[in-house]
Amino acid sequence: MDLLAVSDYWNADSIQPGHATGKAEYLFSRIKPEKAEEWR
Repeated sequence: MDLLAVSDYWNADSIQPGHATGKAEYLFSRIKPEKAEEWR
């Protein structure tokens, strides 16, 4: 999808019918406690 400008209002036709979204993913991974200690 093309980038959209951020405006003061939103209108419902920003995303067109049939638009496919990608698979949801976590933004961060879990840090194992033993790694947290190692990295300190």
